[in-house]
Amino acid sequence: MKNKKIFFLIFSSLCIFLSFFTFFQTIRSANDLKTSVQTLIKKSKSLIEQTNLEASLSEKERNYVSKYLESLLFLESEIKRLDILVQAEPENEFFKKRLDYLKSEANRFKLIEKATHEFGAIQEMELSLAHPIELDGEDLKKLLCFIEGVKIEPFEPLKNRPELIIKKLEISKKTISPEEEVYVIQELQLIKRERS
Repeated sequence: MKNKKIFFLIFSSLCIFLSFFTFFQTIRSANDLKTSVQTLIKKSKSLIEQTNLEASLSEKERNYVSKYLESLLFLESEIKRLDILVQAEPENEFFKKRLDYLKSEANRFKLIEKATHEFGAIQEMELSLAHPIELDGEDLKKLLCFIEGVKIEPFEPLKNRPELIIKKLEISKKTISPEEEVYVIQELQLIKRERS
């Protein structure tokens, strides 16, 4: 009888141990399954985002920078005023030099490609402003509207704009005359993403 009790106790303990072992194995398997499902969900979201990004980038203007940004002419009102002043005072060297500078390539928005990276079907370019440029407040609004793709009164963003990200921007003010100031973009670094 004593042996039966000991046997029963051992057997019961063993059954309880096996039940707990099975229970914890089931929990561990469920946690592993949960982790696997979460990983699959993250991968599928990432794939969907990648596909959406690739699809949105494929519809973008490939020559956007050269067509819309590098073609901008800045300080047009000052250019018109200087044209009149140079005609009225052709011997004034300050007016001539300023007008020549504003009409020249020295004050044109020009980006230089610094590096290119490929991420699957996406190409990422690092672009940098070739030289400082001068512009007024309206020019600055228009430029930022075209780069950022957001409305900045009175300017509307252009369609089919590639993904452009401002990485670095340094702007200062410069006094031209006692009543006139312009902005100077000293440095601008962009990241441009497009479908490769």
